[in-house]
Amino acid sequence: MAKESSLERIVRTILHEYFPYERLRPGQEKIMEAVVSSVLQRRPLLINAETGVGKTVAVLTPLYYFAEERGFRIFYTTRTLSQSTQALLEFERISRKSRSKLSAMSFQGRLGLCPMVFLDKRFEENVDYDEFRAICEKLRDFTRKEEFRRIKEYEFVSKMFRSLEDLRLAERALYSTCPYYFGYLTTENNLNAIKPILSKVLYPDVVFEECLSRVICPYEVLKDFAKSATMIVLPYIYIFNPRIRQVFLRGVLEVFERDLEGFILVVDEAHNLPDYLRDLLSSRISLVTIKRAMKEVKDLIEVSKELSKYSKIEIMLDKDVHYLSLRHILKSLENTLIDCAEEYLHEESVEISLYTLLEKFYYYLFKDTLFKEDTMATSDDTLMCYTIEIIAYNLAEIGNIIREHLLKAGFRPRSYIGRIGDFLTGAFILKDDFATHFFLERMKNNIALRISNFNTQTLSEIIKTFYTSIHMSGTLKPFDSYKVDIGLENTIEIDIPVEFIRRNRLVFYYSKVTTKYDTFLKDPERIITSIKRALMSLIENVSANTIVLFPSYEWLDRIMDEDFLLFLEKTRYGRYFIESKDKSIRQIQKDIETFKKLKDLGCVFFGVFGGRLSEGVDFPHEELRILVLVGLPYPKPDALQKALYRYYEARYGSESAWYHAFEVPMIRKVLQAIGRLVRDEYDYGIAIILDSRAKRLKALIQPLLEKNTLTDLDEWLIRLKMKALRGL
Repeated sequence: MAKESSLERIVRTILHEYFPYERLRPGQEKIMEAVVSSVLQRRPLLINAETGVGKTVAVLTPLYYFAEERGFRIFYTTRTLSQSTQALLEFERISRKSRSKLSAMSFQGRLGLCPMVFLDKRFEENVDYDEFRAICEKLRDFTRKEEFRRIKEYEFVSKMFRSLEDLRLAERALYSTCPYYFGYLTTENNLNAIKPILSKVLYPDVVFEECLSRVICPYEVLKDFAKSATMIVLPYIYIFNPRIRQVFLRGVLEVFERDLEGFILVVDEAHNLPDYLRDLLSSRISLVTIKRAMKEVKDLIEVSKELSKYSKIEIMLDKDVHYLSLRHILKSLENTLIDCAEEYLHEESVEISLYTLLEKFYYYLFKDTLFKEDTMATSDDTLMCYTIEIIAYNLAEIGNIIREHLLKAGFRPRSYIGRIGDFLTGAFILKDDFATHFFLERMKNNIALRISNFNTQTLSEIIKTFYTSIHMSGTLKPFDSYKVDIGLENTIEIDIPVEFIRRNRLVFYYSKVTTKYDTFLKDPERIITSIKRALMSLIENVSANTIVLFPSYEWLDRIMDEDFLLFLEKTRYGRYFIESKDKSIRQIQKDIETFKKLKDLGCVFFGVFGGRLSEGVDFPHEELRILVLVGLPYPKPDALQKALYRYYEARYGSESAWYHAFEVPMIRKVLQAIGRLVRDEYDYGIAIILDSRAKRLKALIQPLLEKNTLTDLDEWLIRLKMKALRGL
């Protein structure tokens, strides 16, 4: 008899003593073996497994074992807090099975847990993180100092607001202290004070409601609990934003980055991470930002005795001191953006060099001044950059002064002057990084300037500090692209097929049409006509709920001409919906609800990839039976995407550049779309890709079948239904 390996022994123990369900789903044991290998070998693990495998519990069960046996702690990261509940539920089930004392919680920041956002006037409109933090710090500081006010406000809140419903009906006021923080400070043994609600697994909504009834700060309670929790579920930002990570690690957990070697990182829905990191590395200002900054000068700085001295900035030019007014600086920046935009009247987005921007900005700053001739005659690149960098630094500092002034006066600490200063100083910091690009963007009547940095590895480097990391998603393939973006090496990779999805889902590609750009340019009328005919044939012969997704709103508009709309009126009167840019989110949501309710009659909903219809909405069972993808959703080759291509080209070569910049985003969009078609063992559906190029996806979609007719889809649905019912 062969000797049992360490891995086999651990997996057997995990299955017997920790796994909380009576039976394993196909693929779960393979995931658990891979997680054990990842921990034993200290190698990052990539898991591709569609919905229905049960990957969350398959990942957490072995991690729970290692946490108990070796003392590891777990960071389970998600893009949004709404995704955290499933991880906590599975942890709780594992805990009951093992009868151990390990604890877990979902963590969020003060802003998401603060009852004062319902009560204080300064929170009436959307408030960003920095503004909230400044107000919160002031309230807490006064709570510690103002004995009379804190007691009075605490007694008032204790009497009036004991539930979330009370808070929502509250009339806002300007508070001097925080009654909830005072309640926390004055409660003896704060953690024990709410012991009745504390269990091994702590859900933030439960903590929030219970703390309201006791007038205790929910965030402070979660902070106390987090110090000893085995697993903390938290949004990506707490790990991948360096500033927020430091605050979280030092201020909440009281650990250093070097201590992360005792933690295991889980990245859920990991396919989102590269784009999320790119967003963190981007910032923008616009003409609207500048106009609001001008209003700030007029309504605040120039009328305030305390702030009026900041209405001008001191500049040294040729050993002489000169003064530039804030009005003039902001107007010069406004003219710079307008001037740049006029050179590209027909472009929605264009890459522009920082030097070009600085040169125009410098010109407008000094073109009408008394010292124009001397300045322009002696200026060089060094002087120009130095001058504008000084201006940027001063704007950022003035912004901080304005925020502090507003805070003291009882207003929200928001400064658009400071926002512009922060943007410009950031531009100078990043200007020499080859991964940094600057873009001019036109949006209706607004013009924006954007900084983007494509080197996501600068933020993902923290992953290497953890003992190991586990990255999982239903659409993580292709693995090589994810590894390039995140900077992972020596990985373990597993792809878990889901048998019931293969059984209950059919994916066809219709080879008689294409949206390929070159082909479309040669004969656009023929291409549009062929797609319309294909859709008409399909819609006429289908009686089930159908979603049709286009690569862009431009493509949707091309198809939705008068003839096609007349056809829809005739065949689906009152049973079709069209997503458009002009529709409000509320109207789209109403349309979706009606679409779902009419499932027995059969509706058609036309939308776009990446639109409000294609993301974040579930359509189980009869709510969606047929999904049509019109063309392959390649990213629009705008200035941003072309710059990303050049970044990949410079780093990995031209062959890899196209694949990473254009092919991979298309593949992921297709896989995400068809992955939502079948949600469980009794669900079934058909996906049709109207594009001959889709045959190249055969290696990623199993099986992918060619189809030459679209008139028999109802018959295919009946066959799939029988398979799903029989489980064959």
